[in-house]
Amino acid sequence: MFVKSRIKKGPFNVELLLAILLLSTAVSPLATTHELLFQPGPEVGEDAHVDDWFGDATYNDYYLQVFKDEPIREMRTYIEFVELEPYLGSGHECLTATLSLFWYTGIQAPSPWLHVYRAAGPWEEDTLAWNNQPGYTGDPCVYPGPVPSEPSWVDIDCVTEIVNGWLSGEYEHYGFVIRYADEEEVISELFYSSDNYHDEKPKLYIEYQCTGVEPASLGVVKVVYR
Repeated sequence: MFVKSRIKKGPFNVELLLAILLLSTAVSPLATTHELLFQPGPEVGEDAHVDDWFGDATYNDYYLQVFKDEPIREMRTYIEFVELEPYLGSGHECLTATLSLFWYTGIQAPSPWLHVYRAAGPWEEDTLAWNNQPGYTGDPCVYPGPVPSEPSWVDIDCVTEIVNGWLSGEYEHYGFVIRYADEEEVISELFYSSDNYHDEKPKLYIEYQCTGVEPASLGVVKVVYR
């Protein structure tokens, strides 16, 4: 009875009600979840490590290294997934993100042993060296898992906040910087790079939501890049 009394008040309310009913059948207010998987090869992949013993040397090699023997020597790894660029500043919400590296040799170290940061500026893998590196910024993503005992994937699933900042436009996207976590421990860990002939190249998996209103008929769309 309440709906009938509202409709009798005038044509404006009838038109408004019809518009609402039409809109509710055409759109869905629920965010849709999408997936992305980036695992570039040598033609697209951007990754390298730097070594403070050889400040001008470039290491665009088949492997990536994280090394620390403070205060004597340090190596850091830089990785940038350039395929992410179309999504930067989109305002999408990153639900989860995982950076995966294939560890193939190194020495045992207590957990945590890796910190992942945002790179503080642009760089190019062919020219990146210790003396021209942009450095890192922000709070680290702390990987708590142990050093593998045999060659295997290391899935760093604490980078969601970093990736979300790139998608939202809060942070500029210059990629990741990976370095040691413990000032007191000596570590030397090697991973396959995108230039390695093995299939186990660095990869970035993302689940995100389109937070705007979108057509209900679109449903869930899965997009995977390899």
